[in-house]
Amino acid sequence: MLTDIDNGRMVIRIQQAKGNKDWLVSISPQLLIQLRAYYKIYRPNGLLFEGPTGKAYWSESVRVAITGAAEQCGITVRVIPHMLRYSFAPPLLEAETDIRIIQAI
Repeated sequence: MLTDIDNGRMVIRIQQAKGNKDWLVSISPQLLIQLRAYYKIYRPNGLLFEGPTGKAYWSESVRVAITGAAEQCGITVRVIPHMLRYSFAPPLLEAETDIRIIQAI
C-alpha cells in the first residue's frame, strides 16, 4: 500500500511476505525519486504496483517482468526474482559495512 512507504526512515514495508511476515526493505534516495515519478504517472489507488484490474500482481507476473527486463539489458544468465534479495548484501560488504548491521537489515 502507498502508506507502507516511510520517507523519513527510507524503508518500504512489505506486508504478508514469505512466511506471512511483514518485512522492512531499505530504499535509496534515487529509488524514492523514481517511486514518486511512477506515482505521478500511474496514480495507484491502494497498492503501489497494481495489476490491470487494480489488484496485486501474481508472482508469475513479477517473474515475467524481471525476466523481460533482464533480456532488455542483455543479461544472458537465468534471472529470477529471488536474486534481488541476494543482490542486497554484497555492495554493503564491499563498502565494509559491519556484518552485524547487514544481518539486522
